[in-house]
Amino acid sequence: MPTTRNSIPSVKLQEIADWQLDPAAFTNDLRVDLPKLQRGFVWEPKRIINLWDSLLRGFPIGSLLLSEIGDKDSPENQSGQYWLLDGQQRVTSIAMGFYNPWEGHAYLADNTEKQGWSLKVIPVLWIDILPEKSKDEEKLFFPFLVTQSHPWGYRQSGEVLPWGDRQRALQIFIGTAAAAPYTSLALKNAFPWEANLPVPLAFLIKCAGIKPCSEAQFKESLLSQCRLLPEAWQSRFGSKLSGLSEHNLTSLLEACLSLNDCSVHLNYLNLRTRGNDGVDRNDNSILFVRLNTGGKQLGGEELIFSLFKSEFPAAKDAVEKAAAGFMPPSRLFSLLVRLVSAGDDSSKLHVLLTLRDFKAKITDSKFKGALEAFISDRVAETVATARDLLTGKSAYSLPPALATRTINEAPDVFLALLHWLFRGGEVRFESPEHRSLLAAITALAWFAPGNARQKQENLRQWMQVAHTRPIGEFWNPQTIRTLFSRSENPLPSFPDPILIQDFLEKTIVNDPKYIWENLGAMCPKHPIFSGYSHISIPDEAPPDVEPNTPPHLLRENVLQENLRRFIKILSGSTHLLLFAQRVFIEREFRDFQQWDIVLEDTTSPWDWDHIYPSAHRKRYVDSRYRDWHNTIGNKRAEELSRNRRNGSSDPNNKLGEEKTREDSFISEEVWEMIQGVSPNITDPATANTLCEIILRRMVEIYREWHTTLGIGQLME
Repeated sequence: MPTTRNSIPSVKLQEIADWQLDPAAFTNDLRVDLPKLQRGFVWEPKRIINLWDSLLRGFPIGSLLLSEIGDKDSPENQSGQYWLLDGQQRVTSIAMGFYNPWEGHAYLADNTEKQGWSLKVIPVLWIDILPEKSKDEEKLFFPFLVTQSHPWGYRQSGEVLPWGDRQRALQIFIGTAAAAPYTSLALKNAFPWEANLPVPLAFLIKCAGIKPCSEAQFKESLLSQCRLLPEAWQSRFGSKLSGLSEHNLTSLLEACLSLNDCSVHLNYLNLRTRGNDGVDRNDNSILFVRLNTGGKQLGGEELIFSLFKSEFPAAKDAVEKAAAGFMPPSRLFSLLVRLVSAGDDSSKLHVLLTLRDFKAKITDSKFKGALEAFISDRVAETVATARDLLTGKSAYSLPPALATRTINEAPDVFLALLHWLFRGGEVRFESPEHRSLLAAITALAWFAPGNARQKQENLRQWMQVAHTRPIGEFWNPQTIRTLFSRSENPLPSFPDPILIQDFLEKTIVNDPKYIWENLGAMCPKHPIFSGYSHISIPDEAPPDVEPNTPPHLLRENVLQENLRRFIKILSGSTHLLLFAQRVFIEREFRDFQQWDIVLEDTTSPWDWDHIYPSAHRKRYVDSRYRDWHNTIGNKRAEELSRNRRNGSSDPNNKLGEEKTREDSFISEEVWEMIQGVSPNITDPATANTLCEIILRRMVEIYREWHTTLGIGQLME
């Protein structure tokens, strides 16, 4: 008998958790589908902690909104099956509390490979059952969250743990001589370091569900469960738990018993109501906007993907599987829609689709069929090939974390790659063509100037040219050259590293009148400007230039402005730095998937360490050093668990080991320069020398990318 909206007014917390942890265990003829646990989550640790403190207190957490599935022809459209329309962040946070990696979940174990699961990245919630409470502490219970990037957990406040505590925790978890990177540590072998007596929340909930359950029985069950915990936990907390008075567990037992009885109210949205959901003047779904005004608002991509899921339930898994660990499924789907809409016509690829456009297109049977066919038959292979082209085993390939960051920050470039593959583009791996392909992709993704609208215009002009050429010439310099020859916001000319080094030395290190705004004015005839000779002079002088400026001076101003823009992008490009440190990133963070779960402070397991400490910049120093201190020439990616060890130390100390310098991309030439100067930056001459060191390393980082991928060929 079909489920009616009034037949199931609420559900228990365990049922909500099972929507993700064990979907086959649905009861009461109610099955709810939502994005998989490791994708599409945006809450920061503090909000998860506060939610569970509220649940344990017995506070209400609001209702959830479910929507009927609209595709009546889908074999998955069973009676009582719904989409979760509002409440995903709360639902996912609830699932974390019930997640028990020590006993496992059959669904997760059986679907690890198929669904792209990586069990160690699902956060684990613990409760400190013997907390040290401060006078102004507002929490009654003390949840702690343990994540892949922070296996040592967060502080009671949800803030990041100090470096020293991270290091001590890892020594206990994996030992001092462990060869594997800490991000490969299974979270069942870790625990929150700052907690006084931490116990997994899943254990507490399970023990409270055993009937009858007095304080003594609760403690006995808890002791039995905790035997599953690692030896490191046993040696530190085992005796403390054994000696704990049963009276200390009274309030916690009552709270956990209330969790077993806690229900969350359900609201239902039927198909008629959903059909009345129009769009506002910003082209957003009115319902979605109103639902999300108090929390994380959904963007156009999420709205379109939500509509797609309701129309094609059977196809959504294919998109989520293809996107797993690489990019948000909603973003991949928005690119696929543009890809199918353009077809073989590259010139239409730049067109963005709004929710209104998608609603109109989905009624077109031809477009609908083409979209379903591509997703069903080709999306997995196409995306997998694109991923392999970016992250293959070549010495010049991108580490997965860098590739993921690149395509998510420059999705139009990734769309161009998908379109090229869609049209039959092929390249032999580890061939000169493969290297040139990566050169073009990274140049376009990392250095395209302008805002989002201007980058869309770049794509449009590029695709107009590409559309007239054979597919084999899609990525060659002749096709891409249109982006270099634009008079407005051209792509940089990527000069030879030798020219850059000479230019920086003459205009910064050796220029007694150095000012960033006048960079290049002292040597307007420098050979580096020849790369911009194709740029035309504007008919009118820019607003910041005198109206009657002679043409030759106006041209110099335009060239200098474009060069300054390139150097500014170059100096802040952490993408280049990660590429230069790719061996270190690949070794330490190979298993880290940027989009597995998006929590604040866990978007990457590395930190940015200043070679010359940040504290130096706070003093009065020469303007050269102050301007260039925070650039990539003075930064290195360092494992999050190790950074801050020598955060304010002289680089002679923290870079003393050869292996550390190799991992940090510190050349022997730069190392000799570092050793030859004392970091007494109050002396103007010394500060200038330190600036010279930073600029030298910045050029070396650029040279590594320029030479390895043959960037100069793009300019031939």
